[in-house]
This record gives sequence, structure tokens and C-alpha cells, in this order.
Amino acid sequence: MQLKYKPLQVPDKLPDTEVFGKHDTTEADLVARREHAKRIAGEQLNTVADRKRAEILKRLQDQEEEDDKIRRNKEE
Repeated sequence: MQLKYKPLQVPDKLPDTEVFGKHDTTEADLVARREHAKRIAGEQLNTVADRKRAEILKRLQDQEEEDDKIRRNKEE
């Protein structure tokens, strides 16, 4: 059985002189990106710290409730 159409050939190699996006960013853009990344990282760290703090407080409240229940049971 013969193929009706030839398979696609690999395209020729492009010259290395032109790189897409090489001169698209300026120093101000890089500084803005860096500051944005720092702000996001700080917000993420704060979110994680808040979640950990809330979890610890919840555990303490649960422990206090359990202690109260145990005390009430002992008194009865």
C-alpha cells in the first residue's frame, strides 16, 4: 500500500541571530515584575501564617472544651 501524500518534512533550522522577545522588556519592566513577585510572595507568606495561627487557635479551643467536659463529668 502506497501513501497518497508525503509526510511533512522537518522545517529548516532558523538562524540564531534573531530571538523572539529579546528586546521586549526594559529595566523598568523588570523592576516592576520583581516588585510584583515580592509582593505576591509576601502575601502568600502572610496567608500561610494566618492559616497556621487559626489552626493553632482552633486546637486550643478544642482542648479547652474537652477539659471543661472532663471537669464537668468529674464533678457529677
